[in-house]
Amino acid sequence: MLEVYYQVIHPYFPILAHRRTRIQQELDQMPPEICEAFFAAVDAATSLCTSPRTDTLVNALRQLATLRLDEEFKTRTLAANLVCLQTLIL
Repeated sequence: MLEVYYQVIHPYFPILAHRRTRIQQELDQMPPEICEAFFAAVDAATSLCTSPRTDTLVNALRQLATLRLDEEFKTRTLAANLVCLQTLIL
């Protein structure tokens, strides 16, 4: 999934780190619900760029809707807030 992001989206809209290892390091420090929402957003973005599948987009939106990004804003780390922002942008 990230490979497709780097091939299709990143050359034109580079919102994630240039190195995949950096993304993995950041995600390793995130709560599971943020990681799930992030990967759902990446999946939706890459799916829409390669072959539009509305079921993927609907599932990603449901995942994001269940994640209350604003609830823990003040208690999350800067890195976690950055991943949340990248998730919303995707």
